[in-house]
Amino acid sequence: MNTSVLAHWESRSRKHWLTLLKDAQGYRYESPGARGTVVAADDLAAISTMELRLSEFQPDKAKTPMRRVDLQKESHPKCSICRKPAGTNPSCDRCASYQRMVQERDHPTPTQLEEKAEWERAFQRQQQAQSDAEASRRLRLSGRTITVALVGCGKTKLDHPAPAKDLYVSPLFRAARRFAERCCDEWMILSAGFGVLLPEQVIAPYEKSLLKMRLRDREHWADGVTKYLRQHYAGLAVRYIGLAGEEYLSRLGVPVEWPLDGLGIGGRIQRLQQMVAECSTAERNEAEKILDRVIERKRALLPEDKRQEADAYWLHRRGLYLFLAEQTVVAQRRGNTKERSSAWAVEQLASELHYRARNPQTTAWLKSRSAQLVGYCRAIWDEAYTDGIQSIPSLRPAWSEIPNKGKKTNG
Repeated sequence: MNTSVLAHWESRSRKHWLTLLKDAQGYRYESPGARGTVVAADDLAAISTMELRLSEFQPDKAKTPMRRVDLQKESHPKCSICRKPAGTNPSCDRCASYQRMVQERDHPTPTQLEEKAEWERAFQRQQQAQSDAEASRRLRLSGRTITVALVGCGKTKLDHPAPAKDLYVSPLFRAARRFAERCCDEWMILSAGFGVLLPEQVIAPYEKSLLKMRLRDREHWADGVTKYLRQHYAGLAVRYIGLAGEEYLSRLGVPVEWPLDGLGIGGRIQRLQQMVAECSTAERNEAEKILDRVIERKRALLPEDKRQEADAYWLHRRGLYLFLAEQTVVAQRRGNTKERSSAWAVEQLASELHYRARNPQTTAWLKSRSAQLVGYCRAIWDEAYTDGIQSIPSLRPAWSEIPNKGKKTNG
């Protein structure tokens, strides 16, 4: 079916436009928000009818109305460099580029078609993966009240692009991050420059503060953050915990708890440490229940004469068993889809060791004992979290060899 364009109107910014088409069935029109048919005796009558209806297709009537475009003239736009009809000057690089673009658009080669199809398939896969991840996230968070931490950004930053959770390096931000990662289902960063930042979002260093913004700009910022939170957690029961200054939280349109209200920087850091300790106590109590059930199930599989020896063995390594069980509780609460295996247990233990003794000696010790540590954790993990009793070689506890074990150091 042959279709021809009779007339075309568009606004100065090309935001609004209207096209009148003609085919074997008659006249029809298309615009960004509507389409339909036109009853007219001939071409001139159809064009006159649409001229009278232009205001229907341009909501902002107070601005310059749409103008009719000369199709014959517009079909040959001028080159921005040589000012000749685009694509007609072989000595102009811009004209040559325009010719290639038109050629690829109108007469693509099989290779170009395949590349375009592959790009579209990759885009669809990416969209499907994002949709599946969002559905999984909502399923994990639904049916209960979730806790979301709103952490304020900090002035002290790295001097290169990095994930938002690593870009801010102030002691207060690090303390807030530890509480958010340890005790909350999700957390995000309130940024004066970006509004809301997810922890893994990579950004470059910037300098902007809400305190230096006009009142109107602060209100606009707060409206944007509120809109994002309502959309991101639509249909979910959320408890927001504000770990930012008053200027970030006071204008938000969602209810937020302020556990740090009225405290200075030192007081806030101390309060956050207390909150982490309280949260860890609750998690440890739950982990102990899980561990006791695991031990009791395994004791029932042992002969009577082996139970006393097994009890002493379990008691000797209960601290590490409990640590692994506690990390499992945290991962399950956060919906961590990563398979919890012996390698995962080693990763959690190494992270905790780095946190408790962050210095070069500990790093060197971890590298030199990595094989022993992997074997040690794998043995404990297999015995604590598998149904069968396995023979485990006698391994000397690694805790006694940790440099500066349990001491807080700068780093």
